[in-house]
Amino acid sequence: MSLPTRESKLRALFLGVLVGDALGAPLNGLKAGHIGQLVPGGWYDEYLQPETAVLQPEKPNRNHLPGLHSALGTAFLAFCGCRTDAVTTQHASARAAKALVDLAANTVPHAEDFPHLTGHLRKPGKPLREALERWGADFPWEPAEHLAQEQSSEGAFPCVPALAVLLNADLTDTLTPIPDFDVAPAVAVARFTHLRESSLVAAAVIVEAARLLLDCPDGKRLDAKATARALHAYARATEDRLRKGELPNRWSELGWGFPVQRFSECLSPLVSLLDVEDLGLVEKTLVKQAAEFQPDRPVTHLQHGFAPILIPWVLLKVLGPDSHSAAVEDVLNRGGETSLAAALVSGLLGARYGMEHLREEWLAGLRIRREAEALLDSPGEAAEEAWSAAEVQLTTREEAFRKPLYERAKRDAPEALKPKKEKKPEPKLEPNRPTDKLPFAPPPQLWLGTEAEAELAPWEKQRLKAERGRKRIDWKEQRREHQRHLAEKQAELGLNPEPFISEEED
Repeated sequence: MSLPTRESKLRALFLGVLVGDALGAPLNGLKAGHIGQLVPGGWYDEYLQPETAVLQPEKPNRNHLPGLHSALGTAFLAFCGCRTDAVTTQHASARAAKALVDLAANTVPHAEDFPHLTGHLRKPGKPLREALERWGADFPWEPAEHLAQEQSSEGAFPCVPALAVLLNADLTDTLTPIPDFDVAPAVAVARFTHLRESSLVAAAVIVEAARLLLDCPDGKRLDAKATARALHAYARATEDRLRKGELPNRWSELGWGFPVQRFSECLSPLVSLLDVEDLGLVEKTLVKQAAEFQPDRPVTHLQHGFAPILIPWVLLKVLGPDSHSAAVEDVLNRGGETSLAAALVSGLLGARYGMEHLREEWLAGLRIRREAEALLDSPGEAAEEAWSAAEVQLTTREEAFRKPLYERAKRDAPEALKPKKEKKPEPKLEPNRPTDKLPFAPPPQLWLGTEAEAELAPWEKQRLKAERGRKRIDWKEQRREHQRHLAEKQAELGLNPEPFISEEED
């Protein structure tokens, strides 16, 4: 068998991202155990069949048209396909942003019934939604004027649009003049939606990984450990250059300061983990390591959107021995951020092995394939318009696919479609409040001094919040054990034991 050409590998990278996103979209946010209940026997072999795509009939907006990408793939296509306008001299990044703004502003009929849509963008995350508001406020604009200024997310979302710099030469050329972003064009693309160091460096690392895989003639003979070491060194060098620019001043203004842990540290165990066959041990290692980066929410599984855990996991799958289909299916079955994780794994493995290793039935089921390949092969205004029209048509088709589910849900379970009520604020606890139930220490939020956090930096507040959560869990377990011990003693003395404190009373 002849080795794949660079053109074949670039196309496999491009289509692999879209295939992974489309396969992962129906399972986004589900837990692995729930996925096992919904799709026993491997639903992915039949994902072209609409009747098998209705996984959760009681939740209409959680069911996706088979083979349809999400807002993640739409953002990727926008940056891949939009070229610099020769007449107006609008740079490619501005045209990409304008395309996304137009799709978001193009409201679907009966939009009030579809809160999961932003125009014809399907489930965009908060960073992208905020970027769309910023981009739509004043157009045309220069890239440096519309970069994210306050986004606190440390997610790995920008890693996917950043891959466009390998597929769109116009994009790379127009991003070069942006001040302080000569570090890497990938950082500049990530900077449109994200500001944190972890997200920016993660995007640069993913693009560098794709470049190394594209440059490797034979993906089966890839030196995985050497590649892992090179990526770790590249991450550290990117961090050093970022920290010499203007970004640290912005971090300081926001009260963040430098991160406690450098993002490159999460890549340091890759070389040793490549030899570990026990994926349970790999997961424990990466989850424990992610906690050292002080995420704003606890990280409990590999496919959390938090960049310091998702990126090492993706690179382990890409540098490992699994085939394209085996690696993608493993990622899909693990739940969590399936769309993002599958898009990265599928795209990077496409760059490693070429088109011959992408499953033909997956490619055939990709609904945007024709318009996407036109953006890649014949870029220009006509291709952009055809792609934008296809996005609108596909969103309409997906809502038509869901319509019977909405009608059934309105008839059988109307309460399920109502927006969730906001939680009532918890009553403020008084310090040293006496307890009349047990001679036991008060909850951690009392003795950890939450009121003293007012003047702390947001980073420190996040750390203390996570610490309180962990201590409260430990405290509840200790309190129950103490009460069980008292009940046993009272029973031995012939006394009526006091009732256990329930979860509701907690």
